[in-house]
Amino acid sequence: RELQKQRGHAPVRQLIRGLPTLLQKLKPCLLMSPLSVAQYLDAGFAQFDLVVFDEASQIPVWDAVGAIARGKQLVVVGDPKQLPPTNFFNKSSDSGSDGTSPDQVDDLESILDECLGAGMNRLSLKWHYRSRHESLITFSNVNYYDSRLVTFPSPVTDDVAVRFERVHGVYDRGGSKTNRAEAEAIVNQIVALGLKNIAVFYQNDGFGKSGLEGVTNALKRANLAPIAVGTVERNSLDVAKAVESISKTTPQAVVMVTLYKPTAAFVKAMKQIGQFPMFLTLSPVGGEVLAQELGNDARGIGISQVVPYPWNDTIGVVREYQKLLDKQKDKFSYYGLEGYITARLVTEALKKTGKDLTREKLVSTMDGMQNFDLGGFKVNYGPNSRLGSRYVELTVVGAGGKVIK
Repeated sequence: RELQKQRGHAPVRQLIRGLPTLLQKLKPCLLMSPLSVAQYLDAGFAQFDLVVFDEASQIPVWDAVGAIARGKQLVVVGDPKQLPPTNFFNKSSDSGSDGTSPDQVDDLESILDECLGAGMNRLSLKWHYRSRHESLITFSNVNYYDSRLVTFPSPVTDDVAVRFERVHGVYDRGGSKTNRAEAEAIVNQIVALGLKNIAVFYQNDGFGKSGLEGVTNALKRANLAPIAVGTVERNSLDVAKAVESISKTTPQAVVMVTLYKPTAAFVKAMKQIGQFPMFLTLSPVGGEVLAQELGNDARGIGISQVVPYPWNDTIGVVREYQKLLDKQKDKFSYYGLEGYITARLVTEALKKTGKDLTREKLVSTMDGMQNFDLGGFKVNYGPNSRLGSRYVELTVVGAGGKVIK
């Protein structure tokens, strides 16, 4: 009768209440969101034999409890490696009872977290077959799942969805303290992904302006230009104007030429207003301290580096650095490795110079250190070349703030 009506239909909740046993015979399996369960099913509705949550890592606990109470058995399906639920889309005009700002974005506990914490029976699925490019899931498999997943070969023979990119860069340590090749590598990566709306956020000093110039020139070589530019004063965290000018253009990617404090402030502010472009920055930011400052918000930020991966023991100079730290991985860092390489270089130069050390003798010695191997990491100096290192690689901040490549 309800289907034949033109108007005045009974509310869905009332209709279901009138079919206490028939509905389950007609539709033994109902696909509903937790909110729909609460909205349409009375608390006294006949219990289901089984309640299944899919994508449980995205469901807050309080949304799930009502549906759980309506079933005799429970299956929770989800991935704890995925990002947790967030209160970002909750609308509020007042600050919270705990004094927090209504604009503050917090991660929430999911029903999956609660079930794992309660020690419920657990079964891990091993097969993964949904990636068009096998390298996409291979990257995650190695870095997040300890290579436990069984993946399937891709029909795409030229599988370059994820790749390691080593760039022969030139770090202008004594001059602008920038690396043109770093900027070019980042821009080339962005362009290779088909992204063209690229903004630049830079620090208003010599470092930031040189970086802006490098990024702009790299974009120009790709027949592109920044769609927006924002700046922050040195030693300031006032990023409001930069966020306003850049967010208006809804960029696909933002290259940040800033140190870690303003970088963190900018990323947080962009995410709080619903802007989630690809964020990339240069090595001076310090990947480890940026991850500590941002927490979960650091995940996915791309960072160029000018020394090898500190956790890679296949390179001689890195092994030496790790040995000095008694192989305590929690103490490894790019800053630490760069400092060690610098100290090794100066020590070797002092040894070669010998007694009666003078500035002129030391400079003359270093001018002769051409293609000098420090243990898998080469430096190159000469009368007309004071740049030293030509090394760049791209990394990304992964789960738990770990910098991975």
